[in-house]
Parts: sequence; C-alpha cells; structure tokens
Amino acid sequence: MRPGREHKKDSGGKFLRFDPEQRRKMVRRARIAAIALVLIVLIVVIFGGQSGLISIYRYSRYEKILERELAKEKNTTDSLQQVLIKLRSDPEFRERAAREKLRMIDEGEIIFRFDDSEK
Repeated sequence: MRPGREHKKDSGGKFLRFDPEQRRKMVRRARIAAIALVLIVLIVVIFGGQSGLISIYRYSRYEKILERELAKEKNTTDSLQQVLIKLRSDPEFRERAAREKLRMIDEGEIIFRFDDSEK
C-alpha cells in the first residue's frame, strides 16, 4: 500500500449509513425534488415557446383558418376563370356584361327609373 492511504479497520462499517429518521427525510426530499422536476418539465412542455402545446394548438387553429380562406379563394378564382372564358368566347355574354357594368343601352331599349323616396 501507498503511504497515507491506509484503510481504517475500526470504522465499524458505518460509512454512508444513516439512521431510519435521516433516511426517511432523504427519501422525502428526493421525492419532492423528483416531483418538482416533473412539474418543471410539464410547464416547459405546455408553455415552452414555439414548441409548446399551447403554441402548437394555436398554429393548428390558424392553419385551419388559412385552409378555409384558401378554399374560398380557389372557388373565387374558378368562377372568375369561367367568366373570363365566357367573355372571350361568347359575344352576347360580353355585350350583356359590358352593358351591365357601364350602364349602356341598346337601340330601341328604354330605361325606367324609379324614385325610392316617398313623398
């Protein structure tokens, strides 16, 4: 053996042995620490910035809203495409659309105006 590293034989085997009361306190403290750690992890998971559950829920709601808006815009685009095809191919549709938009009349047509105000 090296000098200064002698084993003490008279320690009686009490190295790291605790009485039952100390052991209960240590176990209780360890449980409390474990519960606190689990709570901290749960709080981080729930409220943890962009990757937290609350943020993920908000993003999924926002995604659904955007999908609905996209569907509406696609429907609008499709209907406008149909109008454009008719305007390019059907002269009667083009004439009717121009007259409605520009409030024009054809020869022989009469416009009737009604006053909505009651006297």
